[in-house]
Amino acid sequence: MVSLFLMTILYKNNFSLFFILLSFSLSIIIIRRNIVDIFFFFVGAVFGTFLIFFSVQFGVLKFANPGCFGGVPYWVPLMAGLTSLLIRRIVKTSIKIEKKWKKLPELAKEKGLFE
Repeated sequence: MVSLFLMTILYKNNFSLFFILLSFSLSIIIIRRNIVDIFFFFVGAVFGTFLIFFSVQFGVLKFANPGCFGGVPYWVPLMAGLTSLLIRRIVKTSIKIEKKWKKLPELAKEKGLFE
């Protein structure tokens, strides 16, 4: 959420946004030190950037302050990587919640709540 807020405020200054998102991304990767998170970050950065690049090339998407490669700003790979981490964590949390909800009727039956 912080990165989305930064993007809406600093969209006119590509380099500032790039370095802030870079420090944010590195701090998340260093703090978590999870190889799966690093993998998702880089895969999301690569595929997300390609998707956005093709969207810009075909006129589907246009940036207010385009960057160096094909009208895509420098910070887009970082934002795509952070977005893939966010999606991964949402899915992971949803799976944990679903597992707990499936156990709920069994726990209620054991405690005699549905008699």
